Amino acid sequence: MTDIFDDLKAEYEQLDAVLAGLTPAEWSHASAAEGWTVSDVVLHLAQSEERAAASLAGEDVMIRRKPAADGEPGRESDGEPGRESHGAPDRESDGAPGRDGGAPGRESGGAFGRDDGASGGESGDGVLSREPVTNGASGRGSGRGEVGRGVDAAADARVAAQRGIAPADLLARWRRAAFAIPDALRAQPKGTRLSWVAIPLSPATLATTRLAEHWAHAYDITAPLGIPYPDTARLRHIAWLGHRTLPYAFDVAGVEGGPVYCELTSPDGELWRFGDPAAASTVTGPAADFCRVGAHRLAPADSTLKATGPYGAKALAVLRNYAL
Repeated sequence: MTDIFDDLKAEYEQLDAVLAGLTPAEWSHASAAEGWTVSDVVLHLAQSEERAAASLAGEDVMIRRKPAADGEPGRESDGEPGRESHGAPDRESDGAPGRDGGAPGRESGGAFGRDDGASGGESGDGVLSREPVTNGASGRGSGRGEVGRGVDAAADARVAAQRGIAPADLLARWRRAAFAIPDALRAQPKGTRLSWVAIPLSPATLATTRLAEHWAHAYDITAPLGIPYPDTARLRHIAWLGHRTLPYAFDVAGVEGGPVYCELTSPDGELWRFGDPAAASTVTGPAADFCRVGAHRLAPADSTLKATGPYGAKALAVLRNYAL
């Protein structure tokens, strides 16, 4: 199995092939991300990759909570102390899941206080991802909570401030930012933590989040245009992320959760296993459906996934490929 950095580059290449063939009308076409055109989505991706580059350069790119005033909710800001997220995965080395899907690369202990690979201390993927309304799935900001809505608003503002870039220039900008990221992440010394949206991430975890975000937004671009975007074995990283973030997802949603074992079928028919087979709750079915439910591009009821036990259906209800 190729490592996460190679797979991230491959995901960029697959999306690049789509973007290179778009017509001017397709660049200005509405995307599946509510209120955004295809150009807006690519601009958002370019801005997110530039944020990753800034983190690699040592800048603080975390989005933190500003104190509330006059009883109003706090708002998102850069560079001020904020609420810490916890309980989601971390990856060391190449970050690839183990052969059975349930054992990722070596991890540092964190919220669960374990160093044996059970969980790390980072907060999911920190994706800045606007959610489409798709077949009854959550709309933008739905289920994300106040913090998530603030991140969506920040992404909206950044896109609005730079909207109108010519497609050729926008594509060149995204390419410059994106294709420098995999090797830069791979080159980081072991033990490095990089500033990101919620809390610092290891290079391999940040790579996983970049893959997850580009895959989800590739749907936003290609689905409305009727352009094929075949699923690949790279979904294994995203499925790993969704499963390992479940304790965090239960916590954020305020839902009682517990161990969930997943048996997911890859696009090429391989069986991927995540979690303890002895768990009382299970989720089985296509990995692509699992990942789309986690990206809020597919409602659980519209998927072919099967959930059993006390936490199976709850897991699908809160599943997310992002931390906020």
